[in-house]
Amino acid sequence: MRPRPPVRAVLPSLYVERREVLIPPSAVERLLSLADRQSEGAVDRSGDPPTYFGSTFLVLGLAKVRAAFAGRGARSVTSEDLARAVRSHPGLRLRILRTAREEAERRMGPALAPGTARVCISTRPSADALTIEAAIEVPCRECGRSHAVAG
Repeated sequence: MRPRPPVRAVLPSLYVERREVLIPPSAVERLLSLADRQSEGAVDRSGDPPTYFGSTFLVLGLAKVRAAFAGRGARSVTSEDLARAVRSHPGLRLRILRTAREEAERRMGPALAPGTARVCISTRPSADALTIEAAIEVPCRECGRSHAVAG
């Protein structure tokens, strides 16, 4: 019997079509500390239970981000790169959610105990910044002044 020629397999190549910004867990707090924060919202007492509706905006200026992080990738990061990173990074999205909830609890005051929050996070890149909006809805219950606010 004649020996068979070796079989050559061509494996598909791995390549990246677009550059992705990877944010390590250790950089999440540092990145969010660079953001300018704005918050708006109020408690709607017409329903049962009363509900807080609001938004927290985090504006990440590209100049601040580029100056705060080292490396060639940081110097060339765009707001679209950051927006993709926010959408794909669960730890960063969780921290944004917690920031929005903290703002909501601060605005609700000690007379209301918050329930389970519903949050929608969206991003809006522009030429020089990334705006992250966390729209939040929190049902609450009235509590006496002697009760602590639930967390």
